[in-house]
Amino acid sequence: MILKNKSKLRGSKYYIDSDLTDQELKIQKTLRVIAKNEKEKGKRIKVGFQKIIMDGKTMIWDKNKNDLFFFHFRFIFFVCVNVFYFRHGSGTN
Repeated sequence: MILKNKSKLRGSKYYIDSDLTDQELKIQKTLRVIAKNEKEKGKRIKVGFQKIIMDGKTMIWDKNKNDLFFFHFRFIFFVCVNVFYFRHGSGTN
């Protein structure tokens, strides 16, 4: 019940995290600090699980580098479609 209603806290200084490991909690805390700083600069910010959406651009946390990187959905989508197309043929027999 609590997690279903956590969206009502949006816009306040309070938040509810689901069960996260210590490492995931540290990452989320870091993302919230980054988000707060960027929001003060006037950017539109959304924080998700190990990602930040900043002015419509998605940045995802890289666990290996302990840093954010831009996620290019179009490139990933293009690669996935091409792999599917290659595996399943061109559609003409």
